[in-house]
Amino acid sequence: MSRTVHADAFVDAACRNTGFSDFGIPGWRENLDVLCASLSNEADLSELGVEMTWQWMLRRLENRLRVVEYTKRHPELAAARVETPLFVCGMMRTGTTLLYELLHADLRARCLMKWESMACVPPPRADHFDSDPRLIEARRQVAEVFARTPEAKAAHYEAPDGPTECVELLTQHFAAQDWSWWRVPSYLDHFNRSDMRNAMSYHRQCLALLQSAAPGRWTLKAPAHLLYLDALFETYPDARVIVTHRDPLRCVASMAHMSCSYKPEILSDRHDHGSLRSYYGALWLENLGTMVDKMMDYRAAHPKAAISDLHYDDFSRDPVASVREIFEAFGESFVPDVEARMKRRLADSAADRFGARTFALEEFGLTRAAVHERFERYYEAFGIARDASRESARVGREP
Repeated sequence: MSRTVHADAFVDAACRNTGFSDFGIPGWRENLDVLCASLSNEADLSELGVEMTWQWMLRRLENRLRVVEYTKRHPELAAARVETPLFVCGMMRTGTTLLYELLHADLRARCLMKWESMACVPPPRADHFDSDPRLIEARRQVAEVFARTPEAKAAHYEAPDGPTECVELLTQHFAAQDWSWWRVPSYLDHFNRSDMRNAMSYHRQCLALLQSAAPGRWTLKAPAHLLYLDALFETYPDARVIVTHRDPLRCVASMAHMSCSYKPEILSDRHDHGSLRSYYGALWLENLGTMVDKMMDYRAAHPKAAISDLHYDDFSRDPVASVREIFEAFGESFVPDVEARMKRRLADSAADRFGARTFALEEFGLTRAAVHERFERYYEAFGIARDASRESARVGREP
């Protein structure tokens, strides 16, 4: 049964709930319209899927309205500088989450916290970070999500009081790969062809607001930034980017498994597990392939861009030494005690702390040959070894 979601209904409710009507930087509405059409025509939403979609849309629209209104009342924010932000990028399942957690151990880093990303107004105060009511609400929401999908906690866990991907801000412009958890191929095609400059302008608007009461040098993470490095560097000309690398065999299989761990069948009336697995296998083969293609295209055109590479194998062998090398590559050094804090975070971040998981590439309708062919250029450009020693891409839970 096809269930329709209407963009006008989301917009009207958000305006009614907040009392505001100015959504600011243009482009968001076209993205929302395409997303709603794709959800209505392709996602086969269940009743629960409609309910969750409503919650997702409304939270993002309401936060955007409040961000725009707050910025209008504080025009000084428009001139505020977001200086030398550091971005962690790379295909998903290449160690970006663990790397981000280690960078968060540096007291100079101002990371985007999960609880503030969807409730930016009023800007949180640095001295209230541990007691802000928004943090309490985020803990409740995260617990609710993982109660419905406990398998997802083993696949990928973010603490409600920890740092999150700054792609959360881009979901409020409805320009984000995150909607891949729904079955929305038309929207993803639109997203991959989008000009992300307006989306990144809204991203900067949020950072300027958030840093006004909790300043610091932003350290951020979002794998999908690989898709639009042009817009990222135009928005933040002095940005520095770390790109993580790994054998795509592991990444494609892991992302397909993670998508299924979030139980897409509870969002949809389509319950054919074999079809879902094949869909997500093909989806992430192309999603990740497009990410590295666009990253390589940008770097070929901008060879002097401030980008540092980090290979997963090197990072796994000595995470702290890898971070030290990154700091040195960008002309920085460790501050006192940062190495000890990073080691404590490593001890608290065991990869299987929420349970181990195993899976094979073939479970998702893919072959090693198909992955090797799709990523041929990437393998060659970055000297990634093709893991030919195993019959399948069977792995455990990764950081």
